[in-house]
Amino acid sequence: MRFDSVYHTHFNCNRARVVDYEHLWGHTRDVYQTPGIAETVNLEQIKTHYYASHTSINPKRLVAVGPDLDLEAGYDRDRLPGTPPETLTPRTAD
Repeated sequence: MRFDSVYHTHFNCNRARVVDYEHLWGHTRDVYQTPGIAETVNLEQIKTHYYASHTSINPKRLVAVGPDLDLEAGYDRDRLPGTPPETLTPRTAD
């Protein structure tokens, strides 16, 4: 979730974005749309944290406006085998 919004620009990992890889971007949207995931993601908070906390990289603490990611867009899941889980069960430490 963080790569295109933070790592691509802030950490100069800018060879390509997740959205530039058709299948990886579809998988990302599939995971995001899995019940229980979207409500754990706050991209504005993530961006604000990274851009404001690394003053050696970003001394003026400027927070990027973009990218505008459509995580709710379809991802052709219906053409793939299997189905997403109905519910997510938290892992327990063994």
